[in-house]
Amino acid sequence: MIAYGFDECQLPVIDAAVRPDHFASQRVLEKAGLRCYDQFHDVPGAPASLLYELRAQTWRDQGTPK
Repeated sequence: MIAYGFDECQLPVIDAAVRPDHFASQRVLEKAGLRCYDQFHDVPGAPASLLYELRAQTWRDQGTPK
């Protein structure tokens, strides 16, 4: 799916947001190569969501298999 985003759709970056208590989702994002880079308060009264990203150039530089 990452390859499709970068190769077919020509996206420069793939972003994702995840709740801080969704550890399995965080692990899936990390295994796909995304890294947590920030957080934002999207739900009043709840902990901030975590923002993940993977840039196309980083993905290519890592030699990530397609």
